Amino acid sequence: MIPNLIEYEKIFKKKEIIQIKPIPKEISLTPIDTTNFLFNIACIIIIIIGIIFLIVRNENKEHNKVLYERQITQFYNETN
Repeated sequence: MIPNLIEYEKIFKKKEIIQIKPIPKEISLTPIDTTNFLFNIACIIIIIIGIIFLIVRNENKEHNKVLYERQITQFYNETN
C-alpha cells in the first residue's frame, strides 16, 4: 500500500522573500576634545611631583633639624 502524499505546495503558499537593502548609516565625525585628558594627565603629574617633594622633605627632616639647632647655638654664642 502506497501512502497518499500531500502536496504542501498546494496547501501552503511559499512566502516571497523580500530582500531589504540596508540603508547605509551616515557617519558623523565629531572632533575629539582632548582637554579633559590633558587636564587629567597634568593633575596626575602634579600629584606625583608633590608626593616626591614630601618624601624628600621627610628624608631630610633630621638633617635640617640638626642644621637649624647648630645655627641657633652659633647665633647664641655670637651674641654673648
